[in-house]
This record gives sequence, C-alpha cells and structure tokens, in this order.
Amino acid sequence: MTGGEGFKVDLAAVFEGANVSLPAVTATVVAVLPLLTYRSPWL
Repeated sequence: MTGGEGFKVDLAAVFEGANVSLPAVTATVVAVLPLLTYRSPWL
C-alpha cells in the first residue's frame, strides 16, 4: 500500500502495542524521579 492508506496502516501498527506499555513506562518514570530527587543523600 502507498499513500495515505499505507501511512495509516503503518502508524496503527507502530502504536498498537503502546496502548499499555507507554503509559506504564511514563507512570513509572514519574513515580521514581521524585523519589530519587527528594530522597537523594547526595543533595
């Protein structure tokens, strides 16, 4: 497929597995970074 339809199919395939993994990784990073920042013995 070429053109707009091919682009839509490719884009859907790229983000198909990201429905769970991307928010999970984002939530983990958002939860861990403040803990590292505020509990850091080096600061």
